[in-house]
Amino acid sequence: MVARCSLEAEIGVRIPAPQQMIIAPKFFENFDNKHCLQASVLMCANSLGREMGFDEIDKLTGYNESLYSWMITAVSELQKMFPGVKFFSNLDYKKISVDAEAYLKRKWINDLGHYKDQESHALPGFRNIQSSSKSFFNNGGVYKKLSKKSTQLQLSKALENNLVIMWVNWYKLYGQPGHKGHPSNVVEFDKSD
Repeated sequence: MVARCSLEAEIGVRIPAPQQMIIAPKFFENFDNKHCLQASVLMCANSLGREMGFDEIDKLTGYNESLYSWMITAVSELQKMFPGVKFFSNLDYKKISVDAEAYLKRKWINDLGHYKDQESHALPGFRNIQSSSKSFFNNGGVYKKLSKKSTQLQLSKALENNLVIMWVNWYKLYGQPGHKGHPSNVVEFDKSD
């Protein structure tokens, strides 16, 4: 699907691809509408020669049907496979690595419904997200906090010789009001929007 819309990305990961390598991305279907992050990670990993399937990626990302998948969990594993992975987010993952529950409650204080939804689809106290964040930083993870003004510039630069997974506002793609995050592999960026 090609969509023209204003970018409303919250988080993303940049995975370096060798400059001399022409990559024809391998497609993996989100077969049950519950594996969108896992399918995005599989597309990147398999396109860069790390052959794997859904069983392995489910293990690596801690997939649980009743919990949401968070990008940080995938990123902490991707950085082990691909040196140079960079993580971008409008959330402060340094603070999340210390006390995820307190930080997210403060961050989403004006949207308690969103907080409660996230909380009900995470381990108590957001332990899984906090643990993945700690692992990411303990393994030398490179992280950049996004601001709304810098998002488009950072994305256009990130697409140069990299594979990119972004968490975009699914509703905005379809011209609907509201917000629903959805991971997508980004292969091209139209600066005119």
